[in-house]
Amino acid sequence: MIETRHRTTDPEKGTASAPLAQAFPTRSEDEMGGVLSNLDRHAEALSAYEAATRRNPHDALARIGQGNMLLFLNRPAEALAAYTEAARLAPTFALAYAGQGMALRELGRDQAALDAYDQAILWDPCFAPAYFGKGFVLLRLKRYWRALKVYQEAARLEQRTS
Repeated sequence: MIETRHRTTDPEKGTASAPLAQAFPTRSEDEMGGVLSNLDRHAEALSAYEAATRRNPHDALARIGQGNMLLFLNRPAEALAAYTEAARLAPTFALAYAGQGMALRELGRDQAALDAYDQAILWDPCFAPAYFGKGFVLLRLKRYWRALKVYQEAARLEQRTS
């Protein structure tokens, strides 16, 4: 699962930019959803994330958490809707597009999944999970050489950040 606590920051200030900060408020339901997810209590985690989105419909991280839990519960069409709403709320947040890629991949919409992963990479070229997702789709499409290059880039990025 992709980490849901990643926040986009202003590289010059090192802090969340103002519009994005509003899209990522900290909520107890958000935190509870993360804990429940780590305990493999995905249905309960989904309920916590849904409570967070009811409390603040503009909370992009809660939407991403909701999408992650819906994927765990094998509900990819609903997950796609949650990730799409997160992308609408925070249009430069790579994690939302990577989530769309995961849901589209599960729905068998490979070209749309590649487009979503490319969008994630566009907004955060150092976000290795987007490269891994893209590589998975390329393998399924039997584009082996391209998949190899994408996986190599993902591995390079992971080494850089570890």
